[in-house]
Amino acid sequence: MGDKGIILIDTVIGAKPPLRYSLNNGQSFTAQNFFANLNPGDYTILVRDANGCETTVQATVNEPQVFEITLEPRVTIHLGESYQIETTVNLPASALSQILWTPATGLDCDTCLNPLAIPLITTQYRVTVFSNAGCKDDAALLLIVDRRPDVYIPNIFHPTTTAKTTCSAFMPTGKRQTGQILPGIYPLGRTGDRIFQLRPQQPRLWLEWYPPRATPEPGRVCLLCGDRVYRRAGDLV
Repeated sequence: MGDKGIILIDTVIGAKPPLRYSLNNGQSFTAQNFFANLNPGDYTILVRDANGCETTVQATVNEPQVFEITLEPRVTIHLGESYQIETTVNLPASALSQILWTPATGLDCDTCLNPLAIPLITTQYRVTVFSNAGCKDDAALLLIVDRRPDVYIPNIFHPTTTAKTTCSAFMPTGKRQTGQILPGIYPLGRTGDRIFQLRPQQPRLWLEWYPPRATPEPGRVCLLCGDRVYRRAGDLV
Protein backbone atom coordinates (compact mmCIF):
# COMPACT_ATOMS: atom_id res chain seq x y z
CA MET A 1 0.00 0.00 0.00
CA GLY A 2 3.06 2.24 0.19
CA ASP A 3 2.52 3.10 3.87
CA LYS A 4 5.50 3.81 6.09
CA GLY A 5 5.93 2.70 9.69
CA ILE A 6 7.31 4.13 12.92
CA ILE A 7 9.30 2.66 15.83
CA LEU A 8 8.94 4.30 19.25
CA ILE A 9 11.26 3.50 22.20
CA ASP A 10 8.87 4.13 25.06
CA THR A 11 10.87 3.19 28.18
CA VAL A 12 14.52 2.40 29.00
CA ILE A 13 15.18 1.03 32.51
CA GLY A 14 18.50 1.32 34.42
CA ALA A 15 20.17 3.80 32.05
CA LYS A 16 21.54 7.22 32.94
CA PRO A 17 20.12 10.04 30.82
CA PRO A 18 20.50 11.63 28.44
CA LEU A 19 19.94 8.68 26.13
CA ARG A 20 20.84 8.51 22.47
CA TYR A 21 19.52 6.13 19.82
CA SER A 22 20.93 4.66 16.62
CA LEU A 23 19.28 2.71 13.83
CA ASN A 24 22.45 2.13 11.77
CA ASN A 25 24.60 0.18 14.23
CA GLY A 26 26.11 3.23 15.91
CA GLN A 27 27.18 5.15 12.82
CA SER A 28 24.99 8.04 13.91
CA PHE A 29 22.89 8.82 17.00
CA THR A 30 19.84 10.93 17.74
CA ALA A 31 18.22 12.17 20.94
CA GLN A 32 14.77 11.44 19.55
CA ASN A 33 13.25 8.21 20.87
CA PHE A 34 11.46 7.31 17.64
CA PHE A 35 12.26 6.53 14.02
CA ALA A 36 9.68 7.34 11.36
CA ASN A 37 9.16 6.77 7.64
CA LEU A 38 10.30 3.16 7.86
CA ASN A 39 9.60 0.44 5.34
CA PRO A 40 8.19 -2.90 6.55
CA GLY A 41 10.95 -5.13 7.96
CA ASP A 42 13.10 -5.99 10.99
CA TYR A 43 15.22 -3.34 12.70
CA THR A 44 17.88 -3.24 15.48
CA ILE A 45 17.95 -0.12 17.68
CA LEU A 46 21.14 0.68 19.61
CA VAL A 47 20.65 2.66 22.85
CA ARG A 48 23.56 4.46 24.58
CA ASP A 49 23.34 6.31 27.94
CA ALA A 50 25.44 9.11 29.46
CA ASN A 51 27.99 6.60 30.85
CA GLY A 52 28.53 5.03 27.44
CA CYS A 53 26.66 1.89 28.34
CA GLU A 54 24.86 0.35 25.39
CA THR A 55 22.07 -2.12 24.74
CA THR A 56 20.12 -3.20 21.68
CA VAL A 57 16.46 -3.96 21.05
CA GLN A 58 14.76 -5.64 18.12
CA ALA A 59 11.67 -4.18 16.47
CA THR A 60 9.55 -5.09 13.46
CA VAL A 61 7.50 -2.86 11.18
CA ASN A 62 4.72 -5.08 9.88
CA GLU A 63 3.40 -5.07 6.34
CA PRO A 64 -0.05 -3.45 6.44
CA GLN A 65 -3.04 -5.39 5.13
CA VAL A 66 -3.79 -4.55 1.52
CA PHE A 67 -7.11 -2.73 1.38
CA GLU A 68 -9.22 -3.83 -1.55
CA ILE A 69 -12.85 -4.02 -2.66
CA THR A 70 -14.38 -6.23 -5.32
CA LEU A 71 -17.56 -6.04 -7.39
CA GLU A 72 -19.20 -8.11 -10.08
CA PRO A 73 -17.83 -6.14 -13.06
CA ARG A 74 -20.73 -6.64 -15.50
CA VAL A 75 -24.41 -7.45 -14.93
CA THR A 76 -27.39 -7.44 -17.32
CA ILE A 77 -30.99 -6.84 -16.20
CA HIS A 78 -34.25 -6.18 -18.02
CA LEU A 79 -35.89 -2.78 -17.91
CA GLY A 80 -37.87 -2.48 -14.68
CA GLU A 81 -35.85 -5.09 -12.82
CA SER A 82 -33.63 -4.30 -9.86
CA TYR A 83 -30.18 -5.56 -8.96
CA GLN A 84 -28.87 -5.95 -5.44
CA ILE A 85 -25.24 -4.84 -5.55
CA GLU A 86 -22.90 -6.89 -3.36
CA THR A 87 -19.60 -5.20 -2.53
CA THR A 88 -16.86 -7.24 -0.87
CA VAL A 89 -14.37 -5.42 1.36
CA ASN A 90 -11.52 -7.14 3.21
CA LEU A 91 -11.97 -4.86 6.23
CA PRO A 92 -14.79 -4.78 8.80
CA ALA A 93 -17.41 -2.08 8.40
CA SER A 94 -16.13 -0.40 11.56
CA ALA A 95 -12.78 0.18 9.81
CA LEU A 96 -14.38 2.16 6.97
CA SER A 97 -14.71 5.94 7.10
CA GLN A 98 -16.48 6.79 3.84
CA ILE A 99 -18.36 5.08 0.99
CA LEU A 100 -19.29 6.94 -2.19
CA TRP A 101 -21.12 5.71 -5.30
CA THR A 102 -21.10 7.65 -8.56
CA PRO A 103 -23.42 8.29 -10.21
CA ALA A 104 -26.15 8.05 -7.59
CA THR A 105 -28.88 7.79 -10.24
CA GLY A 106 -30.97 4.65 -9.85
CA LEU A 107 -29.52 3.73 -6.43
CA ASP A 108 -31.51 3.64 -3.20
CA CYS A 109 -28.34 4.61 -1.29
CA ASP A 110 -25.06 6.13 -2.51
CA THR A 111 -23.17 5.93 0.80
CA CYS A 112 -23.64 2.24 1.67
CA LEU A 113 -21.76 -0.84 0.49
CA ASN A 114 -24.71 -2.76 -0.99
CA PRO A 115 -27.28 -0.44 -2.56
CA LEU A 116 -30.24 -1.60 -4.60
CA ALA A 117 -29.93 -0.46 -8.23
CA ILE A 118 -32.95 0.18 -10.48
CA PRO A 119 -31.53 2.14 -13.42
CA LEU A 120 -33.61 2.96 -16.50
CA ILE A 121 -30.58 2.96 -18.81
CA THR A 122 -27.25 1.17 -18.93
CA THR A 123 -25.05 2.77 -16.27
CA GLN A 124 -21.39 2.51 -15.28
CA TYR A 125 -21.27 2.69 -11.48
CA ARG A 126 -18.10 3.24 -9.46
CA VAL A 127 -17.71 2.87 -5.72
CA THR A 128 -14.87 4.49 -3.78
CA VAL A 129 -14.21 3.38 -0.21
CA PHE A 130 -11.93 5.01 2.38
CA SER A 131 -10.62 3.28 5.49
CA ASN A 132 -10.03 4.84 8.89
CA ALA A 133 -6.29 4.48 8.23
CA GLY A 134 -6.56 6.72 5.18
CA CYS A 135 -6.37 3.98 2.56
CA LYS A 136 -8.59 4.14 -0.52
CA ASP A 137 -9.75 1.70 -3.17
CA ASP A 138 -12.42 1.71 -5.86
CA ALA A 139 -14.18 -0.70 -8.20
CA ALA A 140 -16.54 -0.40 -11.16
CA LEU A 141 -19.78 -2.12 -12.14
CA LEU A 142 -21.30 -1.92 -15.61
CA LEU A 143 -25.04 -2.49 -15.15
CA ILE A 144 -26.54 -3.15 -18.58
CA VAL A 145 -30.27 -2.52 -18.96
CA ASP A 146 -31.90 -4.56 -21.71
CA ARG A 147 -34.68 -2.24 -22.81
CA ARG A 148 -36.20 -4.64 -25.31
CA PRO A 149 -39.74 -5.63 -24.21
CA ASP A 150 -40.12 -9.29 -23.38
CA VAL A 151 -43.80 -9.91 -24.07
CA TYR A 152 -46.08 -12.58 -25.53
CA ILE A 153 -49.09 -11.31 -27.49
CA PRO A 154 -51.40 -13.93 -29.08
CA ASN A 155 -53.07 -13.28 -32.42
CA ILE A 156 -56.43 -14.79 -31.47
CA PHE A 157 -58.54 -14.15 -28.39
CA HIS A 158 -62.22 -13.86 -27.45
CA PRO A 159 -63.14 -10.76 -25.47
CA THR A 160 -66.17 -10.60 -23.21
CA THR A 161 -68.83 -7.93 -23.48
CA THR A 162 -68.24 -6.61 -19.97
CA ALA A 163 -66.67 -3.20 -19.50
CA LYS A 164 -63.69 -4.64 -17.65
CA THR A 165 -62.23 -8.12 -17.52
CA THR A 166 -58.85 -9.70 -17.04
CA CYS A 167 -56.73 -10.99 -19.87
CA SER A 168 -53.82 -13.21 -18.87
CA ALA A 169 -52.63 -13.66 -22.46
CA PHE A 170 -51.21 -10.13 -22.81
CA MET A 171 -48.49 -10.61 -20.23
CA PRO A 172 -44.82 -9.65 -20.31
CA THR A 173 -42.67 -12.75 -19.95
CA GLY A 174 -39.48 -13.29 -18.00
CA LYS A 175 -38.58 -12.36 -14.43
CA ARG A 176 -40.43 -9.46 -12.83
CA GLN A 177 -40.09 -8.09 -9.32
CA THR A 178 -43.01 -8.32 -6.91
CA GLY A 179 -45.03 -5.12 -6.97
CA GLN A 180 -43.43 -3.93 -10.21
CA ILE A 181 -45.60 -1.87 -12.56
CA LEU A 182 -46.01 -3.77 -15.81
CA PRO A 183 -46.01 -1.94 -19.15
CA GLY A 184 -49.35 -0.96 -20.67
CA ILE A 185 -50.62 -2.57 -23.87
CA TYR A 186 -52.85 -0.59 -26.21
CA PRO A 187 -54.45 -2.43 -29.20
CA LEU A 188 -55.41 -0.02 -31.98
CA GLY A 189 -57.93 -0.36 -34.81
CA ARG A 190 -57.07 0.04 -38.48
CA THR A 191 -57.95 3.73 -38.25
CA GLY A 192 -55.54 4.17 -35.35
CA ASP A 193 -58.27 4.52 -32.72
CA ARG A 194 -57.62 2.89 -29.37
CA ILE A 195 -60.03 -0.03 -28.98
CA PHE A 196 -59.21 -0.91 -25.40
CA GLN A 197 -56.23 -0.85 -23.09
CA LEU A 198 -54.52 -3.14 -20.62
CA ARG A 199 -53.71 -1.22 -17.46
CA PRO A 200 -50.78 -2.18 -15.20
CA GLN A 201 -52.01 -3.87 -12.05
CA GLN A 202 -50.43 -6.77 -10.23
CA PRO A 203 -50.50 -9.67 -10.73
CA ARG A 204 -51.84 -9.17 -14.29
CA LEU A 205 -52.93 -6.46 -16.69
CA TRP A 206 -56.53 -5.24 -16.66
CA LEU A 207 -58.32 -5.25 -20.00
CA GLU A 208 -60.53 -2.18 -20.51
CA TRP A 209 -62.85 -1.92 -23.53
CA TYR A 210 -63.89 1.28 -25.18
CA PRO A 211 -67.68 1.06 -25.72
CA PRO A 212 -69.60 0.54 -27.87
CA ARG A 213 -67.08 -1.82 -29.49
CA ALA A 214 -67.51 -5.21 -27.84
CA THR A 215 -65.36 -7.08 -30.34
CA PRO A 216 -62.18 -5.46 -31.72
CA GLU A 217 -61.65 -5.41 -35.44
CA PRO A 218 -58.33 -6.70 -36.82
CA GLY A 219 -55.57 -4.19 -36.08
CA ARG A 220 -52.11 -3.64 -34.72
CA VAL A 221 -50.75 -3.80 -31.18
CA CYS A 222 -48.65 -0.97 -29.71
CA LEU A 223 -46.66 -1.68 -26.53
CA LEU A 224 -45.58 1.26 -24.38
CA CYS A 225 -42.64 0.45 -22.14
CA GLY A 226 -40.84 3.14 -20.15
CA ASP A 227 -40.09 6.17 -22.33
CA ARG A 228 -39.96 4.23 -25.60
CA VAL A 229 -42.64 2.87 -27.91
CA TYR A 230 -42.30 -0.66 -29.25
CA ARG A 231 -44.68 -1.90 -31.93
CA ARG A 232 -45.61 -5.47 -32.60
CA ALA A 233 -47.54 -5.82 -35.85
CA GLY A 234 -50.13 -8.49 -36.56
CA ASP A 235 -53.84 -9.10 -36.91
CA LEU A 236 -56.03 -9.66 -33.87
CA VAL A 237 -59.00 -11.92 -34.51
